[in-house]
Amino acid sequence: MALEFASYTQFEIDRIDSRTSLGGLMNNDFRIGFAAATSQNSNYIRLRFFHISSHLGDDYIIRNEIDRPNDRSQNYEQLDLTFLRKINLSFLYAGAGYIISKYVYRERFTAQIGGLYVTSKTGRKLHNFIAVDIRILEEENYNPSIRSALGINYENDKNSDLKFWIEYYNGFLPYSTINAGRISWFGLGMQISLF
Repeated sequence: MALEFASYTQFEIDRIDSRTSLGGLMNNDFRIGFAAATSQNSNYIRLRFFHISSHLGDDYIIRNEIDRPNDRSQNYEQLDLTFLRKINLSFLYAGAGYIISKYVYRERFTAQIGGLYVTSKTGRKLHNFIAVDIRILEEENYNPSIRSALGINYENDKNSDLKFWIEYYNGFLPYSTINAGRISWFGLGMQISLF
C-alpha cells in the first residue's frame, strides 16, 4: 500500500532575441493518490485511485493576459488497474483507467502499455537497457504518445544503482491544461538509487 504525492511542473523558454531567452512557469499539476498492490511469483497487480488538480503558472497567465479564473475543467479523479510481469531484470506491463469524476469535461478512458528490457550476465555490474512506454487517452482521440529510452545501469552489491539514458518522446504534453498539439523532444536522464 502507498500514498502518492507529486507535482508535475512545466516551464517554457521564450526567445527574446538572438542572445536572450527567458524561462517561466507554464503549468503545474498536483497529484495525490492511494495505491494497493499485490504479487504472486513474478506477477504484480496494482489498483490506484488519484486526484489531479491542474493550474496555469503565474508567469504564463501574465504573459498571455489571461483574465478568467481557472474553471477546474482539467481537475479529475481516476481509478486504474495495472498488471506487470517481471522477467529476470526486465518487465512488461499493461493497464487501463477510467475517470470517475461525475462532472468532468475530459474524455474518460486511458490505457498504458510498455516494458523495460535489461541485458544481464551473471557477475556483471554494468547493464544496458531499453524502455518503451505508450500512453493512449480517449481525450487525445486514441492517438498514442510514445516515450522511449536507451541507457546504461551500474549496480553495486548493495542494490543501489546509477542510471544514465537518452530518451525520445512524441505525443501530447504528458501533464498540462495547455493543448499544444503533438510535440517531440530528446532528453538526457539520470537516476541515483541509494537504498
